[in-house]
Amino acid sequence: MSQNSAGPEILRLIELISRLPGLGPRSARRVALFL
Repeated sequence: MSQNSAGPEILRLIELISRLPGLGPRSARRVALFL
């Protein structure tokens, strides 16, 4: 799944999760898609 095919809600969730300590954009994307 490319970044462009995710909905705006998922992209926002990835952005918020990636702000957590120890989580970068790639890990945040995995967490968001797992949820």
